Amino acid sequence: MNILEEKNIITQIVGAIQIVTGLSPIEYSKEGRTLDLYYPRAIFIHHCHEKGLTPVKIASIIHRDRTSVLRAISKYDDEMKYNKAF
Repeated sequence: MNILEEKNIITQIVGAIQIVTGLSPIEYSKEGRTLDLYYPRAIFIHHCHEKGLTPVKIASIIHRDRTSVLRAISKYDDEMKYNKAF
């Protein structure tokens, strides 16, 4: 995947999350574990991963550690399945 493709994917995902939540990536990339920031961040991570971005690349975009991204990826399906608030 080239840089332009990555940028287009990220722009689409960011735009969709912003429409639904009203939050910009700057807001949900902030330090903190509150659910109002975690949910959009987890959705961003999931969709970027689904589109083929690497965990390292995703982590650099949202200013997180690669292991945090991997954890969000592994927990996403359970959040969707069992967490009605998600």
